[in-house]
This record gives sequence, structure tokens and C-alpha cells, in this order.
Amino acid sequence: MRHIGVIAGMLLCLTACHQAFQPETTDPGLVILEDDQLYKADSFDRKQILEHSSEKLVFRLENDSFRVDDRFFQVSVIVTAESGKRMNKAQVVVTGADEGEWTMVGGSVALQDSADNYWDCDHCGTIAVAHRSPQGKHYEAVITPGRSLQKIIDDRFISVQPCLIGDTLTYYFGSASADSYPTDEEWFETVLQAQL
Repeated sequence: MRHIGVIAGMLLCLTACHQAFQPETTDPGLVILEDDQLYKADSFDRKQILEHSSEKLVFRLENDSFRVDDRFFQVSVIVTAESGKRMNKAQVVVTGADEGEWTMVGGSVALQDSADNYWDCDHCGTIAVAHRSPQGKHYEAVITPGRSLQKIIDDRFISVQPCLIGDTLTYYFGSASADSYPTDEEWFETVLQAQL
């Protein structure tokens, strides 16, 4: 059986605009990991907003031809962001020729040169990163609930866990500025205690 790791690293920043959520970007940083090789989805074939109000934003991203080596998969990601929640929900489904086989699905955070502190918890599936740059400090995190694998590969910090191809895996992602969390430890603690 071939193992494929699907890492949907959702680096989506949401802002309030006209009393409704507006995404600054809809690129979730989706990659597939196979034999320690990452394959990134640079674009999506379809982007559809499913719900848009002052309290909630739900949208779907789809890629019909996600190439991994010599094979193609279809990927669907439904993202839910709710007012007052620090972590957004991502529901990922990968389908294709290997349906019924196991894959590793989860999320990731890009470790840019500005990443100066990071933390992980393998029994709770959490990764958190602090970035410092001339523009200021900001934080990112991913939670794949339950026991999972954390690893740094190709400058990405990943948290993945097994899922059958064709099934849905739910994970959570979020970000914050230093205005909300003056220390790295406060951000890490907030992520660890996040209400999902």
C-alpha cells in the first residue's frame, strides 16, 4: 500500500469588512507529501462561497488535477470561519485512483526566515509558530485533533494523521498578531486550549 501525505496548510487571513468576513487569500497552501517529497497546489479550478454573513464565512476550493508524480488526484477543501473563534475549520477530501487506500492528511505552516520560535504537541496534534519581521510579530497554528505526526520538511512545519482516500479529515488553523498575544507563550497556550 502506498502512503501519500496530504497537507493542507491553511494560511488564510480573515478580516471584518462591511459587517461580513472577507478572505484576503483563498490559497490554503495545499500540498501532498509522498516519500518525503512535497507537491503544492498552486491554484484551484473552482472557488465557491457557500455562506457569507457577519458571523460566518464558508467556502469551498477544488482542484481537479492535483499531480503527484505520475498520478492525479481531486482535492476539495471546505473552510469555515466563525466570528469570535480563533481557529478556523478545514474539511479536506482527496479522491482519485487510490480510493480506499490510506493517506496522511493534515495542515502546515510555512517556516519563513522570520520564524523564530515554534512548538508542537504530538499527542494533541498541534503546531504553533511565531514569526518576527520588520512589519512586526505574528503567529500561526494548525491543530489536527488527536495523535498525529509533526515534522519539518521543505521549510514547512506539518501536522498530519492517517485518513482513507475518499474520507473527510477535519483540522483547524488560525493566525494572530502580537497585538492580541504579547508573548509567544501566550499564543502557544491559547492554541493548546482552543475551543474547536
